[in-house]
Amino acid sequence: MKFVREKIVKLAEGQLGKPYVFGVELNLDDDYPKSFDCSEFVQWLFHKNGLTIPDGSKAQYDFTSLTMNPLPGDLGFFGDDKRGIYHVGMIFDDTKVIEARGYPYNKVIFRPRIAWNQFGNFKGWRSHPELIEEA
Repeated sequence: MKFVREKIVKLAEGQLGKPYVFGVELNLDDDYPKSFDCSEFVQWLFHKNGLTIPDGSKAQYDFTSLTMNPLPGDLGFFGDDKRGIYHVGMIFDDTKVIEARGYPYNKVIFRPRIAWNQFGNFKGWRSHPELIEEA
C-alpha cells in the first residue's frame, strides 16, 4: 500500500492553492476540481486512487482507525464537545499536513505537522482501513 500512499500525496500536492468552499460537493470523477472543503478534499483524493471513504469529517473519523505510527496519507482530525469532529487534514510527509482550510487561508495549504499535535482540539491520527500497514 506504500505506492497508493505516495500517489495520494502526490495528487494532493497538485491541489495546493485551490480555493476552499465550505460544503462544496464535487463530482468525484472530476480530474480538475475548482475548489474543496476539508472532507471533500480527502474523499476526492482517496476516490481518485481507488479507495472509498465517506464525505464529512465526522463520518471519515468514524470510518478510519486510530494509528500510533501515522504515515503520509493518514488523516488527522479536530473536534470539540460542542461541535464534535469538525475538520480533517492529511499527513503529507514527516513535517507537513496538507488540508483544505477555511478562514483565514481559504485554500488548500501546508501546515506544520507539529502544530497539529499541539492544538487542544486535535483528536489524533487515523488510517484508512485499506492503508493500515502490517506490523
